[in-house]
Amino acid sequence: MLIPHLDQIKRQFNRLEFRFLRGDAHEVGEFLKKGEAELGIAAEIGEEWDRLDTWPLFTENFQFVVSKRHPLADRNKLDFDDLRTEQLLSRNYCEHAERVSSSLREHGLDVDRSHEISSERDLIELLEADIGIAVVPDTASIPPTLKRAAVEGLDARRTVHLYGVAGRERTAVASAVMRMLRGADWQQFIGKTARA
Repeated sequence: MLIPHLDQIKRQFNRLEFRFLRGDAHEVGEFLKKGEAELGIAAEIGEEWDRLDTWPLFTENFQFVVSKRHPLADRNKLDFDDLRTEQLLSRNYCEHAERVSSSLREHGLDVDRSHEISSERDLIELLEADIGIAVVPDTASIPPTLKRAAVEGLDARRTVHLYGVAGRERTAVASAVMRMLRGADWQQFIGKTARA
């Protein structure tokens, strides 16, 4: 989702070098605190540090993803009865893993017997091998070998934010990136990935 914006920034600034750091919401907060990053993008970091400037970018739902070979792949909408006998792959690295698990438990799914996955790459490979099914956010990139399906009653949403450190001077590049990201039409990207 960021590539079109980064391409535009690259054309505005000569000899620009990007530095990308990956992590969960807590780690993104730490990169910002330590000055290792000027801007961060993450779901809710939390309130433990009061020097963060926060701008919501978009809110998205979560959906189930299955292998295209899976019997449920032919359906665009599922209900929880369809999922009771399925093996769940849990994205424990996601900030909202507990929120998603709680919603699944409320609907009678046995979350405690799920396979715990610690990376997106492993998740994709296990889904492609039809080892189980998973819940992922709308903007998660999935290959054409997988299929998304909405589940009626799944109460799982997240808001993705842009973060900066209040009072810390920003470079011209960071300021341009911030303006661009805050003004972007994120719904166009959410709609594309949700239909994949």
